[in-house]
Amino acid sequence: MREPTSRRRLGIFLNRFAPWAVPVLEFVYLRVLRRTCLALFQAAWRAVPVSSEVLGPPKGVIVRIEDWLASDRRRGKMVHEASWTCGQEEKDRETNGECGKADGPLFVVEVEEGRVCTETGAILGRDDRLLAEITPSDTWFDSTEHDVLLRMRLPPVNVAGKRVAYICTHPALAHNYGHWLFECVSLYGYFREIYGWEQFDWIVINRLTHPFQEESLSRAGIPREKAVELNARLHLKAESLIASSYASYATNRTPKWVCSAVRRVIGPAETPRKPSRKIYLTRRYANRRKLANEKEVLRVLERYGVEEVVPERLSLSEQAALFAESKWVIGLYGAALCNVVFAPKGSVVLEFRVELVPNAAYYEDLARTCELQYEQIRATPLHRSRGRSSYYADVLLDARELEKKLDALPR
Repeated sequence: MREPTSRRRLGIFLNRFAPWAVPVLEFVYLRVLRRTCLALFQAAWRAVPVSSEVLGPPKGVIVRIEDWLASDRRRGKMVHEASWTCGQEEKDRETNGECGKADGPLFVVEVEEGRVCTETGAILGRDDRLLAEITPSDTWFDSTEHDVLLRMRLPPVNVAGKRVAYICTHPALAHNYGHWLFECVSLYGYFREIYGWEQFDWIVINRLTHPFQEESLSRAGIPREKAVELNARLHLKAESLIASSYASYATNRTPKWVCSAVRRVIGPAETPRKPSRKIYLTRRYANRRKLANEKEVLRVLERYGVEEVVPERLSLSEQAALFAESKWVIGLYGAALCNVVFAPKGSVVLEFRVELVPNAAYYEDLARTCELQYEQIRATPLHRSRGRSSYYADVLLDARELEKKLDALPR
């Protein structure tokens, strides 16, 4: 009988003592192999004098767009409107290391002969390379693995214009209320105030799948006939394509300029002089992360004059108006808490916080950015099945602790 090889011994050991490591190692192996093959293919394809408008994928990736523009003025130019976006000094706020920093200040570029391809929203420059800093990445790992770089044939150019605005977040996140609010609506405000929609032939936006998205376009004044939604067959070419740097503000610290821009687009025209409402944001109709003992919690809240609200049943304007009238906002970690951006300064935000979810400190940071009083009560996740993430699990709240917290809040 032959002696097992070292590789065979390793396999036996992992299967016995760490079976979870086997698929991880297989994933790493396949990822390295995929990246190696992709790099070799791209290096060879760059030598072929054929644009991806005709055949094949783009010729590569530009990681730093500023250097790319500086090397050839015909490619476009940087647009600096820092006074609009960063008029206030941005300081990192201490949140015990729980909340990531923002990805950096917004910058805007004008790309000459720019193109937008497919449902991924890939932006290509005149030299047929992907512009990574202004393209919402199609992968969480590396822009060199963007989906558009793996396609042997892109759709034919089917939309053309002289001056085009590109205002998109990551396609996989566009359906999320928080991402849409802070990553799309804020830019609607920027483009509207700096440029004005009449300057553009087309405005590229994410695919619209929810009423709040449609309403935000209307509130921003975007002409519906100029809006071009990302889709699998899209291939747009512009003489001048204007786009901003991409940053995920719904998972990192949200800057003040973003909050201010959202309020200018969506917020009510008049804010009540003295907010009076106390609201609780129920997640009863959500498909995950519900409050298991909500009936008990509601009995406590009713004694303090807190009314139950179902945010998803309200329009975008109605949500903004409701929060603008509220002096107490109470709720479990979730996208509805993004609406605290509309609450008057000094209002109270009481979050039922789940520590084990990603970016657990996000709403604390958002409340402080908006100059609101932030309070929290820790909620306990219920692990109903082995291996279930606490992000999706229902939670329990201590009703007695809630009473103590409510007693201490300003009336």
